[in-house]
Amino acid sequence: MTYYIILTVAYIIELFATYIVFSQLGEKRMKPLFCLLTGSGLFILAYFVNILSISNAWINILFYPFVCTLFAVLCFKIEIPKAALWSVLLEFICISLEYVFESILVVVSNTDIFGYRDNDFIAFYVVATSKGAFFLVCALLSRLLNKENHSKVPASFYLYPVSAILVITIFWYTTNDNKFYQILMFAVGTLLLLSSIFLFIAYQRNIERENELFQLKNEMNRIETENTYYDILEKQNQDLMIYAHDAKNHLTAIKSLNTDPQIEEYINKMSESLAFYSKVSHSGNKTLDVIINKYLTECEIKGVTFTFDIRLKNLEYVEDYDLVTILGNLLDNALESAEKSEKREISISTDYRNTYDVLIITNSCDTQPKSVNEKLFTTKSDKKFHGVGLKSVAKTLKKYNGDYDWEYDSENKVFTATVMLTNK
Repeated sequence: MTYYIILTVAYIIELFATYIVFSQLGEKRMKPLFCLLTGSGLFILAYFVNILSISNAWINILFYPFVCTLFAVLCFKIEIPKAALWSVLLEFICISLEYVFESILVVVSNTDIFGYRDNDFIAFYVVATSKGAFFLVCALLSRLLNKENHSKVPASFYLYPVSAILVITIFWYTTNDNKFYQILMFAVGTLLLLSSIFLFIAYQRNIERENELFQLKNEMNRIETENTYYDILEKQNQDLMIYAHDAKNHLTAIKSLNTDPQIEEYINKMSESLAFYSKVSHSGNKTLDVIINKYLTECEIKGVTFTFDIRLKNLEYVEDYDLVTILGNLLDNALESAEKSEKREISISTDYRNTYDVLIITNSCDTQPKSVNEKLFTTKSDKKFHGVGLKSVAKTLKKYNGDYDWEYDSENKVFTATVMLTNK
């Protein structure tokens, strides 16, 4: 019975240790709780394989990296070769630490390297200390992998598993001849080690939640700032349009009074310059018009061709804040991609299909977008603080019973984002 408890403790620690490493190697495919539940199922499978093949160590050695690889691929966005490589590395670290603590035990207690396994309490000491050290190494690896410094656990937290290992060692050494105290040591040592690991995981998860809230807060502040900016642009555009309209009327009047061909040619050139303001969007939705005009100007500055056709639907029922969220994020992504492409083109249009208002944004894109299960994710180096835009778009679309889809035409190198909304 004691053997099974020892084995359970070992697999619990290994599960959490691999979880913290894989969480730094790739983004989670599911919520942390479901990741751990999936991992638990896989490690339970490994647990029973270990019990059934107790006489064949090679089965356990080969099966462990297989389980870890499955855990990495199913729960995290990690490619199979990378997951397999890290799984083998983790197993090597795990076996090496177990051998180190076995060797220390043999030297200190003058016990045969195989003979100690007949004593459950000595076996527990080896498992608890080696697995505790394994968790500590994995925690340090996760810290090294987290180059962005956004969710690092404080260095002081690494003292907890170290303290647990030292306490277990002292308990084992001082209660060597007393079975009752050995049982007590077994229980207290297990709780101490597991509690320090749970504390470590919980703290890391809290930091991740704080980062998520910080990202959302930044996104909201950005959208509020853009709303203010669009209000200013709207006022400026209205003033410019009034000026252009009045100036064209004045030029028309002057032209009718003029008889000099040179002056007429000069007036015609001025009229052509003022005609630019007739090209801007006039959909009837002020916020939509300002957004279109803003990106029209920005694309002109950056040398990107921007075309639009929003005559069919002006999305008047979409709140201004939500319209900025949807269009701002999608057009920012489109402009960033088009600017790096050879054709340098963006187009936006609206349509009406099967009771849905449809917004279509296409842009030239020379590189295949990175995605997992049809979900796009950022290619920027700072992944912790990017990639929030599309999540914000998806969340906003739920208010309008909407949806978002995308496709990439590799032959023509065109990326198309399609947004569907309804006023129902």
